[in-house]
Amino acid sequence: MLWGGASMFGLFVFTEGWPKFQDAIYKKIPLLGPTLEDHTPPEDKPN
Repeated sequence: MLWGGASMFGLFVFTEGWPKFQDAIYKKIPLLGPTLEDHTPPEDKPN
């Protein structure tokens, strides 16, 4: 059980920057979803 939890935590840390994982998994988690959404105004984004 401990190794399974540690493996899942390692997987989450390793894949947090991948957009496919963010859309498929992380945005559906209630606590993580709002933190991953981009709230930057369009005029502040680079072209």
